[in-house]
Amino acid sequence: MKLHPIFIVVLALSLFTSCEEKIDLELGDTQSRVVIEGNLITETDSSYVRLSLTQDYFNPIEPVYVSDGTVEISSNQGTVIFNYAGDGLYRGPAGYKPDTSVVYTLKVVVDGKEYTAASTLYPMFQVDTNLQFDYRPASGFFEEGFAVTYYSIDNRLDEVYTKFNFGQNDTLFDQNILFTNSGIRKFETVPFELPFFRVQSGDKVMMEFRSIDIPVATYLQALANLNNGAPGPFKTPPANPPTNISGGAVGYFMATDIVRVNKVVP
Repeated sequence: MKLHPIFIVVLALSLFTSCEEKIDLELGDTQSRVVIEGNLITETDSSYVRLSLTQDYFNPIEPVYVSDGTVEISSNQGTVIFNYAGDGLYRGPAGYKPDTSVVYTLKVVVDGKEYTAASTLYPMFQVDTNLQFDYRPASGFFEEGFAVTYYSIDNRLDEVYTKFNFGQNDTLFDQNILFTNSGIRKFETVPFELPFFRVQSGDKVMMEFRSIDIPVATYLQALANLNNGAPGPFKTPPANPPTNISGGAVGYFMATDIVRVNKVVP
């Protein structure tokens, strides 16, 4: 089938400056800063924190990982130590899986300097795994095939963002849709047709949903804008990206509930 562009959709994305820190990065600056990529994911043994150093925007090199940092994840359930596992990755103990509806705090120490962040792990909305397939004839740049619709119910009262991706036949597209539940009808079944997408009988449809809080959504959208044409997501960009990490590091700390749906088209 033909693949068509999928645009990042952001609805009413607000900048909450109380949850963000702006870091001034100079082009050609030789002073490295710590880069933190923190991901808590509600799949067993999938959570990790990666530590590295920023690079000169004009002289990019291979990533420089931090192997001697300390990483702690805390909540009202206690503190968990993430240990170094190679390639800049720090992982929790075997079997680690974070819980939803919990605020998690990250503490990283590198060369005696402390960096902290917090992220709320909201549960995902309910997704019906029984997808709807509607045949559509060829029209415009669409080939004939089946349009795909999923149904969901959102009972969450807080504003929560979803980072959504989909694909077919074991391959997720290299695109993302970012949207908020603000303004969505609560406690009701709501349909959503996958945009610019047609499948054939026998294809497998794949969908991936990740809940994210407002500060992380703000960071992801700003990063997407900053990296339009930049050489890499953690090269020093020509702007000041927002971050939910305090202490002078760049990057993000994201606690996310993940839901995957796979369905073969009849």
